[in-house]
Amino acid sequence: MSVGPAGDLYVRSAQELIKQKLSEDDHRIYIKIRDLSSTATTLYRESLLEESRNCLKRAWDYLDKHAKSEELILLGKSRIAQTEAYLDFLQKDFKQAKSLLQTSLESDEVLETDYEYSVFHVQRLHNLHLQIRIDFETGNPASAIELCEKIIQYLTGNLDDLLVGNGWGGERVKNTPAIFRNSILSQIVGEVGTHLTKQSAEIGRELFMKFPGWKLLAGNDFLKEIYEWGSMKEAFLNNEHEKFLELCAAFLKKGPMETLLWHTTVLDLCACCKALRPSQTKEFLKEVAEDAKAIIVMEGSQYIAPTEIGFKQVVITKDDAIPVHVLPTDLRKMLENNSDFSVTKTRRKSIELPRNFHAYDVGLPRSGTSSIASLFGNYRSRAEFKERESVEHIVAWKDGHISRETLRKYVLNRHRVGGLEMDPASFNHFYMSILVEEFPEAKFIFTIRDCYTWVNSFSKMISRWRKHFHDVGYEMPGWMLDYGRILFGKFDWNWLSSYQTVQSNLPELVGIFVQCWAKYNRSVLELLPPERSLIIRTHELSQSLDRIAEFIGVPGNRLTTNHHVNISPDGDDLLSNFNRGEFDELCSRYGSDIMERVFSENPMVV
Repeated sequence: MSVGPAGDLYVRSAQELIKQKLSEDDHRIYIKIRDLSSTATTLYRESLLEESRNCLKRAWDYLDKHAKSEELILLGKSRIAQTEAYLDFLQKDFKQAKSLLQTSLESDEVLETDYEYSVFHVQRLHNLHLQIRIDFETGNPASAIELCEKIIQYLTGNLDDLLVGNGWGGERVKNTPAIFRNSILSQIVGEVGTHLTKQSAEIGRELFMKFPGWKLLAGNDFLKEIYEWGSMKEAFLNNEHEKFLELCAAFLKKGPMETLLWHTTVLDLCACCKALRPSQTKEFLKEVAEDAKAIIVMEGSQYIAPTEIGFKQVVITKDDAIPVHVLPTDLRKMLENNSDFSVTKTRRKSIELPRNFHAYDVGLPRSGTSSIASLFGNYRSRAEFKERESVEHIVAWKDGHISRETLRKYVLNRHRVGGLEMDPASFNHFYMSILVEEFPEAKFIFTIRDCYTWVNSFSKMISRWRKHFHDVGYEMPGWMLDYGRILFGKFDWNWLSSYQTVQSNLPELVGIFVQCWAKYNRSVLELLPPERSLIIRTHELSQSLDRIAEFIGVPGNRLTTNHHVNISPDGDDLLSNFNRGEFDELCSRYGSDIMERVFSENPMVV
């Protein structure tokens, strides 16, 4: 299944099985192929299409050169072909997508049947979901609906063979965990619901009659909404308006659940209102269109955690875990365009907005970057802009999957899309040399914290996140784990699961974090262009506002006063049980030059 909310649990299960079954050498080769494929998707999302294609070509070449066993060859072909099929689908090269999809399906069937990769049954069904999307996009809705119906019959135990290739059977369905079956069912029916809303009443009625499988889910407590939707859709298509509105009111009152069907029902309600009371419902239709624009993932201190459902995400904040829905582009557009009134849409400009100034904070996390973002709140300033995307590119670069030139293209694209005047991302230091080269007029603020308080604060921050993910029942996202690997090398996140585990592993953690502090701060100091840089010690930030304003070239009264943000919520000293003399010795061993330059009585600051 695809990496992300729909398939994270499956991905973990599959990767664990692959690691168990392959030899150490073969597994190392597979990981390289897997990561190149994932990087290709990451590059595609950033419109780096040529680089994405090159990454896939490297994956195929690496497979041809290094894979010797049939098992590894099949695993590699399956992974690369599935990725390439999906990207071809996005580029509307449907013929090539279908060909690659067939390659992936055939490889997965052999892996499941001959090599006992039973979990790949889920991936094969997920590949059929892409086949359904291709059929819909190529004007074959009847074929798509027919396959959707077969899959529902199959997953509910009413059909033994999908008649698409080989290797299907009731026993295989029984051995597929319910969590995966429900995920696939929700995505399949979501596709049906979305595409039925695009059809005329006559065609919609004809297609819906080919899809009686929704009735089989009346007893599925997790996906009962599918049965409720089917009852409403049937009434809607039969012009039983009173029955539809009665069912619709109860359904919509529950709010979005596990599928997209709540949103497709809103579209049906809009169509019904237009037909019955066109003039009286204009404001309602306009409100729906406006609301659709606002359906976005929350911003702020949050991370996306996986769920078992394709279009549902959980936003993990510092205080809670909040479910949200992410709508496919076509469904969002239908909701936005349902009104007869023109709705003002936010469009990204193709040219860069003029900047009053151009500056970066290149400090580490927990060094004041969030405070700088807030300080410049009257300007275009945003903390951690495109964090996940940036980390994925940094990891791909560090792992050798992309070149520095490709990373440079990403950095330039991020700069263009963001249009930020103050960019205080705590990962800017990784590609600082590119920033210095590409933006000769940009200025650099370097907020730096003394080693002891940084290690203490940083330890608390990441242990809070580790504990919070554990408390809400989710694994750490893969990109965060990769980020930790790049930052710290050998590192076990379980060391941070609780106060007790932190204390048990304190010597190792302190050693890792002190070296991290020294390594990355030293790198920044070496790269700072003296004539356009300002070093601010974090504890002096509040007393340095006039210096900062003068350095950037803005009036001091335009800086905000609300810059004490991202403060640690507790006063616990995680280092209280660590000998301070030993800590200072470590700091001196790894970072005496930094302490001398920045934190001595006569610092040699820029």
